[in-house]
Amino acid sequence: MNQAEPPTEVQSPAQRAGIIASFACLACSAYLFWVVSPAVELLGAWWAELLVYTVIPIALTFTILHGSDFHREMARAARASFLFLVACLIFSGTFFFMVVLVFCACAFPGVGRTGP
Repeated sequence: MNQAEPPTEVQSPAQRAGIIASFACLACSAYLFWVVSPAVELLGAWWAELLVYTVIPIALTFTILHGSDFHREMARAARASFLFLVACLIFSGTFFFMVVLVFCACAFPGVGRTGP
């Protein structure tokens, strides 16, 4: 092993930004679904729900990725488009994770409980 090379366990700043953006998207989506959903349902417009539940987590994820060192070498428009695509992919993965989590909670309601 070369002494000048960092160990393989160390993450690059781009990887760290992706992980932070993923957790932020998950936390933002969960917050919106559990806390903000009664206020959004009062509006009664489908486009308001779409706006709140998708645009806000994607915008948060994009902002975190854009502020990081993630592909700074790319041209401005290409980098913005690429980061928007990555933010949408992260949101899709987060949404899929939440659907699987809710499905498991509904399919196995008594798992982990001890007692009547």
